[in-house]
Amino acid sequence: MPPHGLRRSQLDKWRAVERSLSDAEWSKWSNREIAKRCAVSHPFVAEVRRHLSLETLPLTASECTPNRTYNARHGTPAGMNKSSIGKKSQATSPPPTL
Repeated sequence: MPPHGLRRSQLDKWRAVERSLSDAEWSKWSNREIAKRCAVSHPFVAEVRRHLSLETLPLTASECTPNRTYNARHGTPAGMNKSSIGKKSQATSPPPTL
C-alpha cells in the first residue's frame, strides 16, 4: 500500500507494469519478477504483456469506473455499483450488554 494510505487503481497498476515492460532491460524479465517489483500479481503482468503484444490500448479511465450496466433477467437495463466490491462492510456492532 502506498504511504498515503490509498490503494492504487487498476489504471495506476497498469501504467506501472506498462512502464516496466517498455524498458529494454525489464521487458526481458519474467512476469513474476516484474510483478514483484511493481507490487502486482503475475497474471496481471501477463495480461498487460499480452495486450501490449497485440498493440491494444491500456485500460482507460472510463473502463475503471465504479458503475456497470447490464441487461437484467428480463432484458431490462440495470446498473450495478462496483465501488464496494471486496470491501468490508461498516456494520455497526450491537452495544455491549452489562
